[in-house]
Amino acid sequence: AAILPTNFIKFATDLLRAMNAFACFDLTTAQEAMGSTELKVEVYHLVSFLLSFCDHQWNAADMNDKEDVQMLLEQVLYLTANFCQMNSSNQDMMRWGKTPNILQKLCSVPFVFFVDPELRPVL
Repeated sequence: AAILPTNFIKFATDLLRAMNAFACFDLTTAQEAMGSTELKVEVYHLVSFLLSFCDHQWNAADMNDKEDVQMLLEQVLYLTANFCQMNSSNQDMMRWGKTPNILQKLCSVPFVFFVDPELRPVL
């Protein structure tokens, strides 16, 4: 397995934060760009990988490291929401692929996101 750089989580979080900021600025253009023929598969692999990565890191991390993983996972969830909001074509992509698909991975986010009042709005 490949070893990711030590700054991967911070870099990925910052990148997704920028993508989400653009989506907040102009959701339609962001959805059209991410859902274009050229990028849709890339967005699928990005979201799928990051959800799996966050799940693995969450389960492997001690309590001190979970904050960074939590921030990355929040940005992945925001990106997924921005990508799918009111866009049936992009929503259909959540069911692509083998099990577990992105939709199933979204249902498997850490339980704390479902019960913590501060994290629940992210869902």
